[in-house]
Amino acid sequence: DWPAIAEIAKQVNAGEISATELVKKSLKQIEANNEYKAIITVLEKAALERATDIDLRIHGGQDVGRLAGV
Repeated sequence: DWPAIAEIAKQVNAGEISATELVKKSLKQIEANNEYKAIITVLEKAALERATDIDLRIHGGQDVGRLAGV
């Protein structure tokens, strides 16, 4: 189960959960539900790179926007 998007964004911006953790969780769910073929292209590397960037910016005290990491 996933919390509401607003709650996820709040947790990411507060450093309670990392964007990288969320991407990894999402990728696992995509793989677990692959039988449905609902997602055609998964950009795993790009998603992880972006999440890492967001995490670094948050830890550096930068504003990443309200929905960063979602």
